[in-house]
Amino acid sequence: MTARTAFARATKVVCAMGMMSLLWAPVSMAGSGYKETGQERMSFQDLDADSDGQISREEAEKLPSLQNKFDSADANRDGSVSSAEFAAFEVEEMEEMEEEEGD
Repeated sequence: MTARTAFARATKVVCAMGMMSLLWAPVSMAGSGYKETGQERMSFQDLDADSDGQISREEAEKLPSLQNKFDSADANRDGSVSSAEFAAFEVEEMEEMEEEEGD
């Protein structure tokens, strides 16, 4: 492989990575786990105090809206909220907020 070919391949990889980051930005923002609580923002990582990849009912106490809707957020009924379940919860919360603003 010549230097020119290696450079062309590297350029294609970098461009592909850049395109992927643009395409995934909205998904990563939705899955980032940020939820407004007054002035404070709570991420999934903030709530997952023991870093086990799940939010327990006790950990959810830090975010009243999640605590109040814990059972519906826990879609698979395993007693904890995964990052995917938290992302879905956030989407529902945002949709509810948009509906309230539209009223």
